[in-house]
Amino acid sequence: KPNPSDIPNASSKKFIEQPSRYKVERSDTLYSIAKRFNLSVSELKELNNLSDTDLHPGQTLVVSK
Repeated sequence: KPNPSDIPNASSKKFIEQPSRYKVERSDTLYSIAKRFNLSVSELKELNNLSDTDLHPGQTLVVSK
């Protein structure tokens, strides 16, 4: 039988969950990034409030919810 003190709970978390992020590289496209993180291009654009497909090296994108 597990000891209740061994079971993690919300108050024992040492960090706040944040969305995963990805730094855009020179050869990246929205499609290649979306494919890498199992997203659609539409989902990737929505997560990042993008209105077009322009990406810039060094740009940081949210890649998970």
